[in-house]
Amino acid sequence: MSSVDHAQSAVVEHRDDDRLPQGVISADEKWMAFGLGLVAGQLDALRGGAGAVLLRVDDWDVPMLTDYQEEVAAAAVIECLRENYGISGVDIGLTFDRERNRYQFTWDGAQAEPGQVKDRPGE
Repeated sequence: MSSVDHAQSAVVEHRDDDRLPQGVISADEKWMAFGLGLVAGQLDALRGGAGAVLLRVDDWDVPMLTDYQEEVAAAAVIECLRENYGISGVDIGLTFDRERNRYQFTWDGAQAEPGQVKDRPGE
């Protein structure tokens, strides 16, 4: 199963009475869950015998005004886990689409977003 497939099957619960952390909007939350799903198969080593791994986001800060895209939240989750917990992560590609005036992200070579997969290499 590819990392993109894992991202599509990741389950993240957010109860209605839960508040999102400071600075996190619902689109960020969806992309964070997507990023977590991309590396879900790599998190087994972190469990230490426990039945689950809990990832808690306490704060989300974008330090300056930017042309922010929500996809960054997925990349940030992956890179945080890679840097702090030693997972291998996934290959994150980035190109600029001048026509759309947006960056286009790829995850292990596939264009994907929460809820759908597009343009898989080799298919």
